Amino acid sequence: MNLFEGKSSIWEFYAAAKKLLHMKSIAIIGGGNLGASMAHGLLRSNFCPPSSLTVTRRNIERLYPLQAAGVM
Repeated sequence: MNLFEGKSSIWEFYAAAKKLLHMKSIAIIGGGNLGASMAHGLLRSNFCPPSSLTVTRRNIERLYPLQAAGVM
């Protein structure tokens, strides 16, 4: 399946990707500076609900702000 097929703009691609994500989840392995920033960006843009996002890290205390937002 090609997500770009028939899409004339990035916004049409974005809408198609959101539809596909409706049934899936995202895992970020390594929730350091970059991973946590990616997770916050996904949440702020409403790309996915917090319940479909999982972030891991050795030092889990630093993930508490994401957990408070509903991320697993």
